[in-house]
Amino acid sequence: MKRILIPLEVILIFISFSYIGTNKSLYSLIDNTEYKIANNELYYVKENTKENYSGSLTIIDRDHVNNKEELYSMFYTVLNNGYDIYTFKCSHNYSTCLTDLDKIDQDVLTTYNSLVNPKNSFKTIKTSYTNDKKITLNIEKKYTDEELTKIDNELDRLIVSLKINSYPDIKDKIKVFHDYIADHNVYDSVRAQTGESNYHSNTAIGALFEGYAICDGYSDALSFFLDKLDLENVKVTNKEHVWNIVKINDEWLHIDLTWDDPIYTNGTQLTIHDYFLITTDKLESKEDNEHSFDEKIYDFIK
Repeated sequence: MKRILIPLEVILIFISFSYIGTNKSLYSLIDNTEYKIANNELYYVKENTKENYSGSLTIIDRDHVNNKEELYSMFYTVLNNGYDIYTFKCSHNYSTCLTDLDKIDQDVLTTYNSLVNPKNSFKTIKTSYTNDKKITLNIEKKYTDEELTKIDNELDRLIVSLKINSYPDIKDKIKVFHDYIADHNVYDSVRAQTGESNYHSNTAIGALFEGYAICDGYSDALSFFLDKLDLENVKVTNKEHVWNIVKINDEWLHIDLTWDDPIYTNGTQLTIHDYFLITTDKLESKEDNEHSFDEKIYDFIK
């Protein structure tokens, strides 16, 4: 969600738009389709896999699940490993497996998207299953291989042109990129309000190439950049908003590029740093009603 600022000398009034996620289909993820067999190698760790930080999730290294918690962890594991298709089964004793599958919390799956590498994040997930409790996940990725190459090349170009490596302090490196994205983007209010736009503003493509972004686009672009700096980072998401956290000197710090690039009613463009590398305590002290998060899933932040 984006804030609009009325430019007064003393008082700033925040007005929020309704947030639209990366794709409307995220909220209708479960679709029973024709069953397919996949070649499973879940034990294989791909280059783009993120470390699992959440204590509520486990990496499942077998092809079956025994309970609801493992079912959710299997979804996370498959996403984190970057698979396009994966088949697993419910154990014989897990009698409610298919019922749990039909009732799976789609908001939670969207949250899992924030914990994995953006390269592995999904646009849609379709599920199918057989009477003998074999479940197949078909995943449509948010980014094509061509888009990922384009993003990677642009980040390499920006690192050179912005002279990122000339700054010895890691926080300064991040600030340069943070300010560049804020200075070169306008919040895509049309997509935020309607879910449709002429721009790819819900992705890093919009933020890096088109000059239009919503919170998904801002946070993805920053996450790709933080990966370039080899910094541990994930995104934080709730039903209204998404932003970044990065680990620096063993401390998780929040960055919200969206809210640091506010909309002013008089058209003024101004980059601020109210949400740049702040602690969780400072974030929560703002009481802005937009930065709450599931403390069970994001238990590693505090």
